Amino acid sequence: MVEKKVLTKVVLLGDMGVGKTTLLNSFMGAGNKQATVGTDTRKKDVKVGNTTNTLQVWDTAGQEQF
Repeated sequence: MVEKKVLTKVVLLGDMGVGKTTLLNSFMGAGNKQATVGTDTRKKDVKVGNTTNTLQVWDTAGQEQF
């Protein structure tokens, strides 16, 4: 059986202070406890059946300039 590999990009957008970084830390594991400046990217492999999904998650700062 051939294992499939899929890359999925996820971008977290929203106003400042709504919990984007908290959501990312809960899903990916403990991480940066400080406010995001610009962007933060992380990867996580999730296996579903014979498919390995690589999630590339982009956490953006909630300020308009970013």
